[in-house]
Amino acid sequence: MNKRKLPFRLPVSTGMWTVFSVFIFLCVLISDANSQPLKLGQSVVTSYTFDDTGMVYNVVRVIDIRNHPPFTVAAGTYWNAPPQYVGPNWTRKRMRDVYGIAIDNETPPNFFISSTSVNCDTPDPNDSALIYRIDANTWLATTYIFTTFAPGPPASGNGVSTMPNTGPRIGNICYDNFHKQLFATNLEDGIIYRIKDNGFGVGNVEEYFDPSTLGFNPDDGTAGFAPFGERLWGIGSYGTNSNDVKVYFSRWVTSSYVTGVNEIWSVNLSGTGNFIPSTLAKVFAIDGIVPNDWSSPVADIEFSFKGDMLLGERSMSNNCSAAHASRILEYPRDISGNYNAASYILHNMGMLFNYGIFPNSTGGVDYDYGFSDSTNNTNIDCDSTIVGTGDYLFMPSGGGLVYGVQATSRSNAWTNNSQNYSDYVDINNNIFTSNDKTTPGDIDVYRKDLCSNTTCIKIVSDTTYCDSTGTYIYQFQVFNNSPTRSIEQLEIGVDSPQPPNYVVAIPSNINITPALPPRSASQVYKIKLIGPGAVAYAEVCYTLSAQYLHTDCPWCCFIENCIKLPICSCAEVLKDSIYCQNDQYYYNFTLQNGTQYTVTKIQLTSPGSTPITFIPQIIHFTPPISPGQNFPNQTALIIGGVAGQTIPVKIKLFSNDFECCYFELMYTLPPCDTLHLNLKSFIEGRYDPSTNTMVGDNIQVELRNSYSPYSLVESASGYLSGSGTISLEFYNAVNETNYYLVVRNSNSLETWSKSPGQSFSGDVMNFDFLSNTQAYGNNLRLIDSSPLRYGLISGDVNQDGVIDLADIVRILNDSKSFDTGVSDLNGDGVTNLADLTIAYNNV
Repeated sequence: MNKRKLPFRLPVSTGMWTVFSVFIFLCVLISDANSQPLKLGQSVVTSYTFDDTGMVYNVVRVIDIRNHPPFTVAAGTYWNAPPQYVGPNWTRKRMRDVYGIAIDNETPPNFFISSTSVNCDTPDPNDSALIYRIDANTWLATTYIFTTFAPGPPASGNGVSTMPNTGPRIGNICYDNFHKQLFATNLEDGIIYRIKDNGFGVGNVEEYFDPSTLGFNPDDGTAGFAPFGERLWGIGSYGTNSNDVKVYFSRWVTSSYVTGVNEIWSVNLSGTGNFIPSTLAKVFAIDGIVPNDWSSPVADIEFSFKGDMLLGERSMSNNCSAAHASRILEYPRDISGNYNAASYILHNMGMLFNYGIFPNSTGGVDYDYGFSDSTNNTNIDCDSTIVGTGDYLFMPSGGGLVYGVQATSRSNAWTNNSQNYSDYVDINNNIFTSNDKTTPGDIDVYRKDLCSNTTCIKIVSDTTYCDSTGTYIYQFQVFNNSPTRSIEQLEIGVDSPQPPNYVVAIPSNINITPALPPRSASQVYKIKLIGPGAVAYAEVCYTLSAQYLHTDCPWCCFIENCIKLPICSCAEVLKDSIYCQNDQYYYNFTLQNGTQYTVTKIQLTSPGSTPITFIPQIIHFTPPISPGQNFPNQTALIIGGVAGQTIPVKIKLFSNDFECCYFELMYTLPPCDTLHLNLKSFIEGRYDPSTNTMVGDNIQVELRNSYSPYSLVESASGYLSGSGTISLEFYNAVNETNYYLVVRNSNSLETWSKSPGQSFSGDVMNFDFLSNTQAYGNNLRLIDSSPLRYGLISGDVNQDGVIDLADIVRILNDSKSFDTGVSDLNGDGVTNLADLTIAYNNV
């Protein structure tokens, strides 16, 4: 919990000049977050410093590798100081040691950073962060997944934002675009965790998968690193649609220099993104380095848009980083979607100064565009460049050594003269630093598949179902691939089947208002498919054309696609209802089998835009249900819905593994009993003691469990009035249970309520932060002596949990241009000396 920290206090006579001098010095080293949000073609890179006093070192950086210099044949190109950008709190002081990176597919994207111990720096025993989330717009790093400070057991479910860990930290992370979820390998227990956002910027562990069937025992709960053979590190996902995604991960069998090779395994995901444990399979053993036949563990797994697999090894001596024994390997994907262990390509990344035959990868790899133009915002030649992190990559002509990033033409990266087709970037822009060995970490490039067809559209998602009248409905969403043009109309024309068994699309034209912007996803459209050919199992092929805004080319952009119509007489709903009990929604239903098949199981999903999960999702029937027979009455828990929300319920019927049919129904969730919080609080900087009121502002209030690890139960936001009052509603809390109230404001210290927590009684909780004793650790500031009142402490503008030099610099910078925003502590609409004084007094 946050307590007020007092790192230092500047003398009044010299403090302002000291702050200004430090601010100027930091700006010379690296730019602040004026590049945000992340742009296509830019890279996110992690690194490390051995200097224990270097708490201001930025362990995460955005390096703008767009507009790279042309390759210099016979020399290689040292790219001196390409633009680098950092967020407000990407420092070692805030994030400690980090390695893994994952970028989501939002526009603009958020990105995630994982904590690590591979540098053998002992983690801070008070550091609870395992995975950080960096906000797409603010670039503020906040804790996404916490540690339990225990070796186990693992947990999942609503409100679980923790993973067991005693110090080994995380291996790596990856993002699944199709199901909008994060995967992480845990070096503590050898388990893969599936994580989704809870809607408030905190991760929720939906599920975990222990691949104990690899041939070793499940984790025994002993604190520390999982044993070799049980330990997992690199992880990546690939698929072409939501139904064929696989998660690939590396099995760390042996460290560098030790006989034995490491392995790549995979597990399939269901259409809703869950693990299918029965599909666990070994993909290949990594080819060893001769003559001793050994390999270094794989720290990173990435994929081209066509599915080729890129692996980055990292040299390790037991649990600690080493050097000069790690490769970058590429495994082409064949036409069947498989990878041949013998078909790998060794990319000579960092091999100019390799030791013997060993290249110098530090594990981070990714594909990149062949050319990115930041001026015209164009990206071409997808996946034609390979980027990687490494030690001892290059020696510029003027001396020094590059430790950092290498970008190499993919078609030449395997050759012995790959240096001719490479650019080299030193991460800290200091090639004469002698202690950079093993410090580079992971690298991810923000990229989207814009190269297959940059002038047209693609289907993002689609489904076909029957409505209540038995009419076929085709539902789809498109993405405008054009980098410059907007779409004002879509036309769908059915090509087959032909008369007399024809099918007609109604409507055939869809007007888009406002026009769909370049490189954007559309809303979901629905059309009817009618005609003599609209029958079960019929294949309907269509042409979808796009009309660009303000263009003379009438239908110059089109794609073709085929769908198969389902059975409409799938099942009859004899009775069903959705109800709320103890603040949880449930779906109760009874069906009659309307197919000609014997049904062994049904599956419940919700294909709408809002994540909805049913528990159980799959229901098995023993004995099976014969045609015309009624199913037993069933009840499923609904996770993710709120009162008044309309959700689709999709029910699939299976005969063993054969999908017989499916149908879809729409329901609106009824009201649930809510719990009411009546809160009183003031914010120091916005309070006026002469009027006993303040300038109102938005706040967020979290309910957290009163026991370790204080998991988030629910969060609500609202407007704290000038009189210091706010009423909020909560849906997941229960009466007579203690919770900590955590109050957050955009520029105040996070404040927790007093021990041992507070509870609702009769669905109501009344609480105030007007007295110092009401806050945990007396974490309030006296703001008025008559009446006696305390308030939230103002000045934490970067929300890192402490008011310090970084906040002063931010306010000082904003005050020069009289900007408004989070630096405006007193709410008068401008940032000036008054705000600076408030924060300065709280340092």
